[in-house]
Amino acid sequence: MRVEGRLYEVRVAKAEVEGEYRIMVVRATVVVDPDPQRESARNWNVVQPFMEQTCKGPFVVLDQNLLDKVNLYVRFRCT
Repeated sequence: MRVEGRLYEVRVAKAEVEGEYRIMVVRATVVVDPDPQRESARNWNVVQPFMEQTCKGPFVVLDQNLLDKVNLYVRFRCT
């Protein structure tokens, strides 16, 4: 998927716990000297529609982690 001219790969999978999911947003373009705050905001713009679509509505974020200052990992549950 392309957002703001940047290419991202999004992976959604069921977690080990019933009703929970894992999602990872991987930046598919090279980033030199990334700004973690800015990258996190961009990643959330990418990931939220996928989480809403997976849950068909609201969700609760259980855990989140910005890996390598550019890739976002989130564990969430549908409400």
